[in-house]
Amino acid sequence: MTGTVVDDAALCRWLSELDGRLAFEFYKADAWLPYTVEDDKNCELLVPFPWDGLYIHHLEAMTYYTNGEYDRYKNAMAMSEKVLALEQGKVKDGDVAVMIAAGIGYTWAANVIQWG
Repeated sequence: MTGTVVDDAALCRWLSELDGRLAFEFYKADAWLPYTVEDDKNCELLVPFPWDGLYIHHLEAMTYYTNGEYDRYKNAMAMSEKVLALEQGKVKDGDVAVMIAAGIGYTWAANVIQWG
């Protein structure tokens, strides 16, 4: 991911927070029990393939945020939200999507995509 070492407890907490948010907002759950490193190290997460890339982008964003790298955090979180929008069906065939990104130097990019 970022080359920064993050302990298992932080990774587990971040995954638990994301899945808790998904459980309430997307799956309309009544309750959520947070993951723990000891009990849930090999548990199956909520988002299935092919949208499970959401987890990598979210962990990358949270690592940047923890390190105070806020520009990188915003870009990684944008990727996380894009995957979530696809999972929730917010992007449909024929929709036009605009994606922008800015690097930490003089790098930038933009895409306009007609989905489907």
